[in-house]
Amino acid sequence: MKLRLSKLLVLLLILAIPMAASAQVILKLYKGSNKAIEYYVGDVLHFQLEGQDFFYDFEIKGLNHADQTITFEIGTIAIKDIITIKSYENYKTANVLEKTLYVFAAAWAGFSIVDVLYRGEDTDQVIRDALIVSGTSTLSGFIIKKVWGTRNYPMNTDEYFLGIVDLTVSKDD
Repeated sequence: MKLRLSKLLVLLLILAIPMAASAQVILKLYKGSNKAIEYYVGDVLHFQLEGQDFFYDFEIKGLNHADQTITFEIGTIAIKDIITIKSYENYKTANVLEKTLYVFAAAWAGFSIVDVLYRGEDTDQVIRDALIVSGTSTLSGFIIKKVWGTRNYPMNTDEYFLGIVDLTVSKDD
């Protein structure tokens, strides 16, 4: 009996408390049909302003849907003034691949040195092969990190679009 009463009380409390949806405003970088990168308040945005040759890295403090502006610690910037967004969405994967290829190159070189010291046969060929494999692995890791680690999205094309989306749910009385 006591258990039923507590369950009934919990049910009544749940029904009595108004279910309010929390409002959320999101900065979205649309990059094609259904694909988008979402930035929330507290995320760091890497962007380039019109007329500038360098990128800013600031934490988003607020998003205003009505004015289409982003608030940072330095002030407010209109979305229309941003000409490029730099994304680090593949940075972690590229970093892991780079380090893995560097470790592979070092291990190959180490095992080749052990082979030369232990066997002493075909020294020139083993050294040449070790240099080729280690060099290729190191170069591959460097290229993967540089090419795949970051990506720039220019806003002056029709391919990408930057906008603020307001997901506020309002209840009409």
